This record gives sequence, structure tokens and C-alpha cells, in this order.
Amino acid sequence: MRGASSIPKRPGYSLNLHAGPLLQPPDATEVTSLRLKSKSRPPSELSSELSSHSATSARQPSLQSTPTTHHTSLLPHSFPSAVATSSRVKLEDFASISPNDPRIQSLQWASDTELYKALLYPPKWNYPDLRQSLHRYARRVDPQNSIWTKAIEPSSAYLALRERPMFQQFMAYIEPQLARIYTELQPSGLHQLLASDVFLHHKDPKVLRTFLKVQAKSPLEHALRPSVVVSMYAAIRPLIDAGSLLPVGSQTGKSVIRALLAHGADDTELVRVAWADLLRSSNWKDPPWELFSVPVHLGKDHLDIALEQLRELRQDDFIPFSIEAIESQISNDTKYVILLVASLRMALSLQFYDPSQTVATKLSDMADHVELPRVAVSYLFQACRVALIGQQGAQVEWARSMLASLVRRAEIPPLASSTLDVFLDCMDPQQALSFYESLPQDHEPPSPRNILRLVAAKPRIETVVSLLMDVDRLSPGEFSNQQTTFLTHIAAEGDDPIVKLLYDHWINPGTLTAPLMIKLVSRFGSSSDSELKHFARGVLEAFIEHHSPSTSNSIAIAWAYGALGQDDQALSMLKTLSPEDPKVQPAIDELISQRDLRTSRLLIQAKLLGLGTGDPLRAICHACLHGDWSGVDDMEKVPGYSQDISHLLRLLKRSDLKAAWSIIQRSPESHLLDIKRLFLHRALDRGEWQIALLLWSSVGKEWRRELGTLILQRIHDALKHGTKVSDRLIPELQSTRYKRLKDYMVNPRFGTSTASGVLEHGRISDMVDKIAKLASKPKGVKGRRTTNRKNPVLLDRSPPVFQGTSRVVATVETRKGKEVHLGLIEKSQREPEVQREPEVRLGPRPDIKAYTP
Repeated sequence: MRGASSIPKRPGYSLNLHAGPLLQPPDATEVTSLRLKSKSRPPSELSSELSSHSATSARQPSLQSTPTTHHTSLLPHSFPSAVATSSRVKLEDFASISPNDPRIQSLQWASDTELYKALLYPPKWNYPDLRQSLHRYARRVDPQNSIWTKAIEPSSAYLALRERPMFQQFMAYIEPQLARIYTELQPSGLHQLLASDVFLHHKDPKVLRTFLKVQAKSPLEHALRPSVVVSMYAAIRPLIDAGSLLPVGSQTGKSVIRALLAHGADDTELVRVAWADLLRSSNWKDPPWELFSVPVHLGKDHLDIALEQLRELRQDDFIPFSIEAIESQISNDTKYVILLVASLRMALSLQFYDPSQTVATKLSDMADHVELPRVAVSYLFQACRVALIGQQGAQVEWARSMLASLVRRAEIPPLASSTLDVFLDCMDPQQALSFYESLPQDHEPPSPRNILRLVAAKPRIETVVSLLMDVDRLSPGEFSNQQTTFLTHIAAEGDDPIVKLLYDHWINPGTLTAPLMIKLVSRFGSSSDSELKHFARGVLEAFIEHHSPSTSNSIAIAWAYGALGQDDQALSMLKTLSPEDPKVQPAIDELISQRDLRTSRLLIQAKLLGLGTGDPLRAICHACLHGDWSGVDDMEKVPGYSQDISHLLRLLKRSDLKAAWSIIQRSPESHLLDIKRLFLHRALDRGEWQIALLLWSSVGKEWRRELGTLILQRIHDALKHGTKVSDRLIPELQSTRYKRLKDYMVNPRFGTSTASGVLEHGRISDMVDKIAKLASKPKGVKGRRTTNRKNPVLLDRSPPVFQGTSRVVATVETRKGKEVHLGLIEKSQREPEVQREPEVRLGPRPDIKAYTP
């Protein structure tokens, strides 16, 4: 089959892919022969041969037109033009398709009627393999059987019909079946081509009106291009004005207005008449948002038209409140602000939340040109609150930026507690603390729960003072249950005078807890100041006096004696414990988790007493990590540990890593992980990166994430601060050998399912890349350093004036020499009743239709 002469000459038979109705299909023998002969032909040769053959037929269209024999998966999903177009595709674009493809062969012999049926009545299933099997079976049994046409895709059938001589007649009678055809062509995107064909080749106003109605009912993802909708509506608008065509309905009118606004709304008159039609067809009880979006859109450049539309909405009761202010002698900017406030109020009351954010943004931008009235600010805060309650990522981010811009304006009233609490509840503690520090000092105080969340995020001393002032503004007794927890959070790192002052005014002996006692004794017991040491002993004595000698309290007291250097009292307290008590081990583990330097000595004493609880090795390793190596010599006294452990600890104390590594490799100890962690820290401190990587590869899978994170973080910090690292480290870290160091840690199978775990994995996943970038950075170049902006007004307030005798004014001098004045509740005058913290519900958005400013 080298030329056109080899094609069999039969009446009504042609290999032209655009053939019209056929008089007689070929038999199976000829089809098989053609397939066998053309199997080895290249597509380009076949395309040129088909082109030369089709030139002999006068009734056939050009082969450079749209092909009719390709599958829907081969179609482009979008068309490059933004206006109506025929979107013809060249045959060369599909030259790679095999001519023996069953999907191509099926359309060669399809008649116009069969293509029409395939377009209107497609099968309910849509599996290409099943279609091919059905085609082969039906063609093998009876070549003239019409069942095989069910294998034709609707989109392919439509493209084939476009190339038939009867296509114009098909378009003339398309209106009754337009909805079905439009729906069938949506998955392939050819409904856009159908709209272009209807508009360009068969511009019947009745069909265009039906087309607009059909597309208005379609999902938004299958919406037509706005330019096509605008062109269709502009074509039928004169007939609607003349009364020859009925106006479009409410649903179609909304679709037209959305297209007009998206297209730019250059034709203001067309927008006005479309809006007027929608107003007449809408119900005031359930108005569409498009009635209000048009005035908002036109108000900036066509304020008179927008205000007239606003008056019509008020006259027809679409706006239930008065807008008489627009009739007064005020500036155009102020009138535009009133229009935006009315639109924002309607958007919130009708629960159009996404449009309300757009209007609120426009209203906030107007604050640069005109002073916003108080009612406008009220609705802006309400829009932020509604966005925060939804707890969607984009909405929370919008509300955060909106609130940040509002609170910095001098004319904006102080941020209400309810709005502030809703925002803080939507953020993690660190983000909430960052936002809180950016607020001016005149905001209302947050709830006690959020005050504890903020102080738990380890704020600066200035922020702690600001939080104490917020506590002072709360009603008496509202924060009484949270005072101990607040002081526990700041006891370890807070300012000494503030901690002592809060303890004196807040803490009674009955409210002193073991965690607070441990933190206070740890903070002041090792101080060189005799007054602070005396304060720590007083805290311990108050705890012993007012608390029963339970297991956890006895261990806490023993630990406190050890922190104060009173080892004999600590030992006598440990002797009161029973080895069979199941509560001893959890209590000691809780102390170990605090990683205090005195814990190792306490555990060694407990081990020598035969209590059999706790792991002194773990505590000693924690103490060594913090610089206290005094427990290494005591390790030889503890029974149950081999001599290698004591020898290994002494080697690590001398930083003899090579000898220590040889012992770790041959040691079978199951509790060797704490020593490996200590070994890793010593290796990283000395810059021994290679041996740190070898240690990582030797630990079990359950510990690789923790130690791997430590290695990468320390390498990153070293490079960031300009520390010299080995030239071979970065290439080796990125090599295949240690590629699993990064892959293992970001594998979600080994991580947690919590939000913090996911964020941690995302942070770790780019650590190696950051290390490589830092290693390639020239010397002397440092990364950006961002610091939180300090709020100077927090420390410069004058002493507040309080009514009554239930509060005292205290002056505290901070470490920086500044004096702050705190109004604190005296513990003797504290309210006995406890007020329950108001519950914050973060569920679906509230119904705020009845809201009035």
C-alpha cells in the first residue's frame, strides 16, 4: 500500500477520515487487509497519502480541518482564545495516532444518524477498554450492526458532526436537545466549542437565550468564558428591550452579572439593564448577592449610578435599614463609605461570607482617604470575627492581616475581648504571642485561658508585664484559679522581683503545688544571694507544712532538699518510701523529665537504698549535658551497671571520642541510648561530624528521627554562625549513603499525625538543602535576622488608680532598671467565689441576621 492506486475502488468507500454518510460499509476481509498493509506505515506518510487521495473527491472538505476520529482523551482541555472561535485543529497535531486504532476505525463508517445518537444517547458507562471490546465484537459478528456505534465518545461524535455537510441543519434544530448536548460535552471541555459554534454559525436569539439558561444551571467548574456569556447577552438584549424576546430569569441574570463583572463591565449601560432585570425577578426575602455586588463595583467610578441602585434597593425593601445619610451634603468618599457599610451589613446578615471579605477590604482601604465612622469599624471587626470562627486557612490569614491593619490606626476603638479571644483561639501559642505583642496597650484583656496560653509560650519580660496588667483589668476572682499556673510558667525564667511579688500576693500555702515549689527552689536555691536562698527555704517549709506526705510529695521534698544542699534530709525522706510502692517510679520519671542537675544525685541515693526505681544513668547523662559531671564518679557506687559504663562516662568527660566509640560498638547494653545521646552532643560540640553520622546509623529506627534532627540542626547552626566544617561533610550528607537521613525523618509513616508533627516534618524536609546553601554562601554573609518589635509603652505607664481596698499598687524594678506598677489582688482580700471561665465555641458560623450595631 505505497500509493493511492493500491486503495480498493468501491462505491461509497473512502479512507477519508471526514467522510459523510456512507452507502455501503466494507466487509471484514477488506478492513483486515487494509490494517495489515498499513501497519508498518509511518503516520506522516499516511497523512500525505490521505491528503492526495481526498483531493479527488469534490464533496469532501479539506483535510486541514478538525479531525473527526480522535478520542476525547486526545482533545485539548482549554482553548487559547478568550473570545468566540471555531478552534479548528490541524490534522498534523494528531499524526502520531495509529490509523488502526479502534477509536479511529469506529468513526470512519459512522453515519450522521449514528453520530447524532452517540451524542444524544451515550451509554452510562465510560470505559475505553469496554468500548473497544464492544466495537470489535459487534464488527466481527455483523459489520452493519449499529450496536458498535455506542463505543463512540460524545465529544468525538460532535467533532465528527462538525465536518459533515449536514452540520448546519443539525445546528438549526439543536435547541430542544441543547441541555443534553451541553451536559455531555462538559467533561471534555467541548461545551466551550459548542458555544462558539452556536454564536458564530447559528446566531438564533432564541437559541442564545436557551444557551444562557442552560449554562447558568451548570456547575461553576464548567462555566463558560465570561466573554462568550457577555457576547450572547449583548446580542439578545435589543430584542428583550423591543419586547420580541422574554427577559432572562433570576438564575440566568445572576450568571450574566457575574460574567459582566468578571469581564470588566466596560459597558455600564449593559450592566444597568442586566441589574434592573435581576431586581424585577428577585424576591426581597431571599435576595441574591449580585444585587449588591453591582453597586459596590460601580461605586468607585460611577458613584451616581451606584447610589441610585442603592435607593432602589431600599425602596423595594431589599435593604431593611435607613440609608438617608447619602442624601446629606457630604463628600463623595463618605458616600462611598456609606454604600460599602450598607453592602457589608447586608453581606453579613445574608451570610455571604466570602463577598463580605471583599467589601471589608474595600472599606478598610477607604480609611486612608476618609475617617471611618464607628459603625463601619464595628462591621469590620464583625467580618473578622465571622472569618475567624470558620477556621479556614485563607479566611484566618485574611482576618489576621485585617486586624493587624485596624489596630494600628489611632481612630480605631480598642479591640474587644470577644474578637481578640476568637482570633487567639485560632492560632498556635507562638503565633498568638506574636500578634499579641503587636497590639497597642489599650486593648481589652483576653480571657484567662488565652492569658495562660500566651505565658506558656515563654514571652519576654515586657510581655509578661503586659499580661499582668491584663490580669489586673479582669474582674476580681476571675483569674484566681489560674494564678498558680501563671506563676509556674514564669518561675523558671521570669524576673526575680516579679516572681517574688506574685508569690507573696497570689500564693497561699494551700495553693502551693509541687511543680511550682520545685521550680522556685530550683530557681532561688542555688543563688549566691542569701536573701533568695532564704526565700527558697521558706517555700519548701510552707510546702512541707501544708501538704500530706504522699509518694509524689515525698520525692519532690527529697529533691528540694538536694537542691538546697541538704543531702541528709533528702536521704531521710527517701527512706520513708517503700520499694513495692508502684507510684515511686512515675514520680521519679517526672523529675527526670525536668532534666535538673540534682536529679542524678537523688536517683543514685534511691538506688543505693535498694528502692529499685529510676534510672540513675539517664539522670547522670542529662546532668552531663547541662555541664554537671559530678555524678560520673558516683556511678561506680550504683549496683547493676558494668564497669564499661563508668569507664565510658569518664572517657566522654575527657572528650576521648575515639576510645569511647570503640566501647560503644562492642557494648551490648540495652540502656546505652542515653550515653549515645551524650556522645553525640560531645561529638557535635567538638565538630566531629563524621563520627556523629556513624553513631546515627547505629541506633534503632525509633531513635533515628530525634538524633537525626539534632545532627542536622547543629550542622545548620554551625554554618549559620560561620563555623568551619569539613569540606567532605556536605557532599557526603547529600550522597546516597546518608540520603536516608533526610528521607527517613520526613517519611510520614514514622511521624505523628498531629498538626505540630506535620509542621515539624515540613521544617526538617528542607534542612539538608538549607545546609547546602549555607555552605556555599560567601564568608561574612549572614542570613536575615528578624526580631519582634518591642512595645515601649508597656513599661512607661503611670500607676493605675483602683477603687476599694481589694487591690494594692506595687512598684517593681526590672533587670533593665525600668519601674512598672502592678495592681495586684491581695490574697487576704481575694473573692471566695470562683467564676467559671466563659466557654468559647468554635463551631459553624453564627446566624447574625438580627445583628444591630
